[in-house]
Amino acid sequence: MKANELRIGNWVYDKTYTRCEVIYILPKEIGIKDVNGNIITPLDYIKPIPLTEEWLERFGFIGRVGKKEQTYFEKENIMFPVKVRYWDGHYTFICGRYGRDVEYVHDFQNRCFALTGEELNVTKKRIIVTL
Repeated sequence: MKANELRIGNWVYDKTYTRCEVIYILPKEIGIKDVNGNIITPLDYIKPIPLTEEWLERFGFIGRVGKKEQTYFEKENIMFPVKVRYWDGHYTFICGRYGRDVEYVHDFQNRCFALTGEELNVTKKRIIVTL
């Protein structure tokens, strides 16, 4: 990963695949926070977290099962749906009607911030609505 791909508040894995939140960014190292407190680690040890439906739910998106076994996730203040498709052995997340695939949690966080100006906060809600 490159430092310019990250923002403070992004979620990433550390070298032991522990979920961590970015707390500051320097050119060759990154400050992350996990359950043990703050850690300074070289940027080479940071790994992206794959985006999953569970992560969308953690950010407060509500899933709606649509046609052809596709699920659409929406959130009140986010003005674009996130379409989820399972194809060729992996999930594909498409943000917005003409968006592109989003593969990682930090990329999704950054796109939402760019479009809304608001950070995505982790919630404990888990709601799936079937149409």
